[in-house]
Amino acid sequence: MDEFYGLLKQIWDKRWITNNGDFHKKLESALCDYLKVPYLSLFTNGTLPLITALQALRITGEVITTPYSFVATTHALWWNGIKPVFVDVDPITGNMDHSKIKAKSPQTNGICERFNRTVQNEFYAIAFRKKIYTSIEQLQADLDTWMNSYNTQRTHSGKYCFGKTPMQTFLEGMEVARRYQLQDAGKIQPDEQVIGSPGCESENSCVSSQMASDTFFVR
Repeated sequence: MDEFYGLLKQIWDKRWITNNGDFHKKLESALCDYLKVPYLSLFTNGTLPLITALQALRITGEVITTPYSFVATTHALWWNGIKPVFVDVDPITGNMDHSKIKAKSPQTNGICERFNRTVQNEFYAIAFRKKIYTSIEQLQADLDTWMNSYNTQRTHSGKYCFGKTPMQTFLEGMEVARRYQLQDAGKIQPDEQVIGSPGCESENSCVSSQMASDTFFVR
C-alpha cells in the first residue's frame, strides 16, 4: 500500500488525473515494447475503441451484429446513430451464424462481430496442433506475433481494406475522420486541403494519443 500511495501522490502533486498523464504515457510505452508494435492508444474500456473505429470508418445506416455479447457492443452502434441488426449465433462457437445472415437493405453497411472465431480458426487451432505450450507467456508470445502479422503485414480483401493491411486502413481512416470533423465544425470547406496529422505519416512514425482520439472522434 505504501508503494501505491507513493505513486498516487505523484499523480496528485502534478494535478493531472485524466488522459495522457505521465503514468498513461509510461504504460503505453511499456506495452509497445512488450507487444513489439510501433504505437498503441489506451482506452478505459472496450466500448470506446468500437466507437472510435466506427467513426474513423464513417459507418452509417445499419450494421449487422450479435445479440450474444456485452450490451456495449450494441451501444457503440447506437451512440453513433447506427441501427443494429441482430443475427442468430452459432450454438458451438457462440459467434454469428453466417448462414443466418440475410440481405437486409441498402442501408446495411457493416458487420460488428467479436474476434473469437477468427483467432480460433487461424491461430489457436493451428498453434495447439504444432506446439505443446508449458506457460501462458509462450502462448502469448506466439499470439502477439500472429496478431502483428494479421494487423500490419497480411493484406485483407474486405470491404474497407481493398488489399491493404488493417493498420493502413485504420491510419487512412483517421485522416478521413479528421477531415469530416473539421468540416462539421465549419473550420474547413469540403474541397479544402488538410495538413496531415504530425507523426502519422507512416505506420512506424504514427503515435496516437488518447487526447488526439478525444479531439478527432468525440461528437
